[in-house]
Amino acid sequence: MARPRNANAEETKDRILDAAIRRFGSEGLDGTSLRAIGGDAGVTFATVHHYFGCKSKLYQRCLDASYAELGGLRAALLETLTSTEGGVEDKVAALAKRAFRFARDHASHSRFLLRATLYEKAASERTRDSQRRYLDVTSEVLAPVLGRPAQALRVPLQGLMFLLTRMAVMGEDELAIIAGATDPQATDEQLGDYVASVALKTLL
Repeated sequence: MARPRNANAEETKDRILDAAIRRFGSEGLDGTSLRAIGGDAGVTFATVHHYFGCKSKLYQRCLDASYAELGGLRAALLETLTSTEGGVEDKVAALAKRAFRFARDHASHSRFLLRATLYEKAASERTRDSQRRYLDVTSEVLAPVLGRPAQALRVPLQGLMFLLTRMAVMGEDELAIIAGATDPQATDEQLGDYVASVALKTLL
């Protein structure tokens, strides 16, 4: 089968977008340059500008990509809810662990959106919308499980989100520090267990 003519262009754009999400997530909008993103992606400044234009336009594309990437959270939570046996505590713990693992598996996007939510004025309207959607989805999923109004869950869920996301975006170096002499993989699992324990205390 012949290779599509635009295949290389799409691969290059994806590589630039991934590099931009990582850079913006670690250094912020002001601390990141198109030249640095190009270096991370293995392309020139001109190539980055050709595909994405100015830095603010690239940043908005990163927001779009991250929202799309994390948009599968609702389906993941519903699948966990239907597949988890036991009582309310079992379901809440399973949902918290699944949310943590989902954020961990999408760490670069999670880190980018966390930083955007906390620090970036340029993303304020978009990140408020993201926050709103997160609270809408999670409160909707949990309300029938807990037998509580969805509105009453929004404040505790907001606090839980920041804790969960912050732990999910830990890099290998940070995880190694926390792990000490133990296995970092085991510590990663302990983080999920801790998030679940906080969710039980916060939501029940």
